Amino acid sequence: MDQSARSIAIICFLSKQKAPEWPGEIRVLPDHLFHAAETVRAFAAQTDAEYVLFWDDALGEPNIETCRQLLKKPGELWHAGLKLGSAGKPEVLNMVNPVWLQNLDAPAQVASDCWRMSLRACLMRTEHIRLSGGFRADFSSFDMAAIEWGYRLYRSGVLLRYQPELAHSNNFNPAFQCSLNDSLIFSALHSSKKWFYWVVFRLLATGTPFSTLWRAIRKTRSIKQLKITKLARPLEPETLHFNPANWHHQVSVLMPTLNRYPYAINSFEQLARQTIAPKEVLSTDQTDSDQRWEGFAAPYPDVQVFPQTEKGQCIAWNKLLEVSSAPYVLFLDDDVDGIRPDFLEQMCRTMAYYQADMVASNVIEIGGATDAYTTREVKLADGFPITLIRRELVMQAGMMDMAFNKGIRADQDLAIRCRLLGAHMIFDSHIRILHHRAPVGGLRWHKQRVLTRHMSKNNPFQIQYPAETEYYLFRKYFSQQQRREHA
Repeated sequence: MDQSARSIAIICFLSKQKAPEWPGEIRVLPDHLFHAAETVRAFAAQTDAEYVLFWDDALGEPNIETCRQLLKKPGELWHAGLKLGSAGKPEVLNMVNPVWLQNLDAPAQVASDCWRMSLRACLMRTEHIRLSGGFRADFSSFDMAAIEWGYRLYRSGVLLRYQPELAHSNNFNPAFQCSLNDSLIFSALHSSKKWFYWVVFRLLATGTPFSTLWRAIRKTRSIKQLKITKLARPLEPETLHFNPANWHHQVSVLMPTLNRYPYAINSFEQLARQTIAPKEVLSTDQTDSDQRWEGFAAPYPDVQVFPQTEKGQCIAWNKLLEVSSAPYVLFLDDDVDGIRPDFLEQMCRTMAYYQADMVASNVIEIGGATDAYTTREVKLADGFPITLIRRELVMQAGMMDMAFNKGIRADQDLAIRCRLLGAHMIFDSHIRILHHRAPVGGLRWHKQRVLTRHMSKNNPFQIQYPAETEYYLFRKYFSQQQRREHA
């Protein structure tokens, strides 16, 4: 028997009398959720299998070759949740985090990063069952228990991928309803008391009868907010098969600038000392012609500067994308600092090890909050800060949308489009860079980001109202319900 086949056990829902054919350990899930959860925990504690396939035999016979192929693909957990009815659930998440990147689902035919998993077709590491404790028996259905488990695994740092080919049958009816009880249990597990009561308020405001809601609330009295244990991510395993020489001249650094010469020169100086040499450093200069310093990049032979009369971030980024020639591009602000000599190497290591399409760094605001990460965390990205990404993916996504040329959220818009194309997007907290938020230049030229979210949260007299480009972003991707809840 093939070793890769022996390393995958199967835990199945059984609608027929006979268990499926499988070249490894087999367990059948009891119908009762509590007994099923105990069965999974006990099995994970004693099995030698490295992976477990959860399977519903209503989907037909499981395919071992499909599982072997998935083990070679990006991710640490692969599921067919969107194909099996998990899309958009639970709806109460729209009341807490409605316009969150990870709250959007890619089309069901596209493999993508997605925490909304289903136990009816799910391949995962046995170790993740042991560390997380498996799924909970508080819910009324296996489907909702799986979605909560997926969200818990996502929060702990597991890299979940939706793979439609895992559920090869189209005869399964995926429809299921997320009950009010299950919605409130999910909120109680993953929200603070403040947000839990906000969800209750919104449910009342949207027509849920008080008596019905009160009965559901009483059933959550024993549910406590979870304390999520983050996965530790040591660096040592990632050094085994990484050769820095293979990554020399594979990255084009893109760095537009506008009236920020001291900051830009500081960045050029630090980029010149990278252990992995970029192929090119490209910059547009949108400073007014009467104030422009033509030779500010002259000491740095790898830097090419393209003067631009028209101002705007998107026209600048798109120009640099068009002239770039490396397979990867690094989006770099012109007011960053603390670019360590191994910054680019760390980006490339994470990109290679996790087979990622995009790697986002940990941006620490100078003068703002300190680094929130005490240990290294790698997780699915939910933003687009200082980022290394495949150039081909950006071009396929359509580059920067010119509607954001003089407004905020252009980076979030590109991140969403890449996500909807199925990009594997990783955040690595160990890759740190500092950000000055320069008082002049950049979007401040267009009167944007004058008042930041940090400022509005700490001063009741400073209110950050949504910009026009934010309204445009929300209407472009999010439902009317999500936009209403965000407002």
